[in-house]
Amino acid sequence: MENDNFEVMISDNESDFSHIITEFSPELILIELHMNDRVGFEFLKKIRNKYNFSAPIIVTSNRTSINEIEKAFELGAYDYLIKPLNLRDLKNKVRQAITKEKFRKNNCHA
Repeated sequence: MENDNFEVMISDNESDFSHIITEFSPELILIELHMNDRVGFEFLKKIRNKYNFSAPIIVTSNRTSINEIEKAFELGAYDYLIKPLNLRDLKNKVRQAITKEKFRKNNCHA
């Protein structure tokens, strides 16, 4: 995705994530719902609440349970993508989310 003019930062732990979100204010977060060291739903909730992150969060998962998909949206996910991911679709979803967020911010400040 870096070849498509996206600046990509990767975090595999909360300490790195905390640094990235506070220092760089990302325009979007892509999160794997089922991670090794933490439960994805809890982390998604923490991103919205503890870090007060309002930009889009796209969730990826290999699970197709409607309950899990609904829960992700209830906790603030912008979109839920089921793996395996198609890279072109992922890039389009990222571009769409960033564009909508910029539009929302511009209209809020108008």
